[in-house]
Amino acid sequence: MPPSPKLRDEIVAIVKNALAKALPREWMNTEQAARYLGCSTQHLEIGRAKGNRGLPPYSKQGRMVRYRRSELDAWLETAKVAHDALSSTV
Repeated sequence: MPPSPKLRDEIVAIVKNALAKALPREWMNTEQAARYLGCSTQHLEIGRAKGNRGLPPYSKQGRMVRYRRSELDAWLETAKVAHDALSSTV
């Protein structure tokens, strides 16, 4: 027996709310970006201070630093190391 329309609407609302909390926002601060990337905030902060070489791009307005999720994903893709490349250097 399928759930009633009211129950179905409640389930949909609960799932949407859970997804909104679980998925990161499009723009993240340093702490959120570090958590998303699995690194420390200091790693990103020191990288910015040293010219951001090899780290993901960021935007800055005054003192506010923000990272765009799509750019973090793109940076992760470019930072991949192929297993073949590792095995040929060993």
